[in-house]
Amino acid sequence: MPDSSSRETEDITKINQRVNELAVSDPSGGLFPKTKANKIAFGIFLGVITAFFLSIALWLNWPKERPESEPLPENMRNMISRLPHTTNVLMYVGMDNVRRSAFWKTILPDSVKQSSFISDSSSLSYFAKETDIVLTEDVDTLLYAASSYASPNDTFISILSGRFNPLKIQTFLDSASTNARQYNSLVIHRIEPKLWFSLKDSTQIILASLADHIEDYLSASNDYFNANPRMAHLLDITHYKSHLWMALGNAGWASGAMRGLTASNSELKNMGNLRQIQQLVLSLKLDEGLKGQTEWIYQSRTSAFFAYGLLWLAVRVSGSEGTRLKTVEKEILNAIEIQQNQESIILRGTFSNELISTFRNKDKGF
Repeated sequence: MPDSSSRETEDITKINQRVNELAVSDPSGGLFPKTKANKIAFGIFLGVITAFFLSIALWLNWPKERPESEPLPENMRNMISRLPHTTNVLMYVGMDNVRRSAFWKTILPDSVKQSSFISDSSSLSYFAKETDIVLTEDVDTLLYAASSYASPNDTFISILSGRFNPLKIQTFLDSASTNARQYNSLVIHRIEPKLWFSLKDSTQIILASLADHIEDYLSASNDYFNANPRMAHLLDITHYKSHLWMALGNAGWASGAMRGLTASNSELKNMGNLRQIQQLVLSLKLDEGLKGQTEWIYQSRTSAFFAYGLLWLAVRVSGSEGTRLKTVEKEILNAIEIQQNQESIILRGTFSNELISTFRNKDKGF
C-alpha cells in the first residue's frame, strides 16, 4: 500500500500537469475572455476606460476660452511700469470709482464706509492717522506693491492719489522726520527706520520702505512689465481693473488670501488642496450690484483638476435642496460659475444689489 509521501508526489505531479495544460491552451491564465461575446464586452469595457482617461487628459490640457479682461488704464499702467522689478504683490483700490457706484451709495452701511480697509498695524494706517487722512473719503486711488520673499529684506511702495492737506502733512513731518534726502525739487523724509515719505504734489503721496524705491519711481527709469513677465501675465488675467483688484505672485500671500476666502466655510477651509496655490488674482467691480472674478493658479494641471473637483462638489452640494443653508445663501452659491483652465481654477459671479441686500438683512451684516 503506497505511503503518504508517494501520494503527495502523485498529487503534485497531477497539479503540475494541469498547470502546464492551462498555460499551453490559455497563456493569460484565463484573464481575457475566450468566447466571442465576452471578447466584445471586454473590448467595450477597455474602450470606455481608455476614453475616460483620454477625456481627463484632454480636459486638463485644453485651454478654455475666457472673457476678455478690462484694459489697464494708461495712468495706472504708467504707475505700475515704475515699480521695482522684484515686485510680486500688487493691490489696487479705485476709491473714486467705488464711491460713485450704486453699491457704495445704497448697499454698504455707513459703518463700513467710515472704516479703514487696511490693517491698523500697517505703516500706511499709521501715516493716515497721524495726518488725519480718511482713506475712504480723501483717497481716490491707492496702489500697493511689495517685493515679498519671506525674508527681512522684503520691501514695499504705496502710491496714493487724492485730496491732501499739505499743511497737516508738513506739521507731522516736522515732528516725525528723522532724516531726509533731496531728489530734484522734492524732499524724501524718513519717518521710521523702514518708512520713507514724499509728497509729489498736493494730489499724490508716495510711501516706501526704501528711499531708493521713491527715487526710482519719480525718475520713471524702470520698465516693470518687461522685467517681470510673470506679474505682467497676472495683470493681463485680472478681469476688472477700475474698482478693486489684487495680483499675488507670492505663494504665501496667495495662501493667506485663500484662508480669508474660505474662512466662513468649514468644509472649504479643511480642503487642503484648495489652498496649495502658487499665485492668485482677484478683482471686483461695484455698480448696480457686485461682479467678481478670481483665479487660483496651481503648480500643476493635475493639482488644479482635483482642487476644481473638490470645490465644484462642495459648492454645488451646499447650494442644492435639502441643505441647511438659507435660500439666499443657496442663490449666492448657485450664482458662482466655476471653471478649470489648465493650471487654474476660475470663479466668477454677478450678484444683484437686491440679492446682496437680502443676504445682509437676513444675516445681520454683509
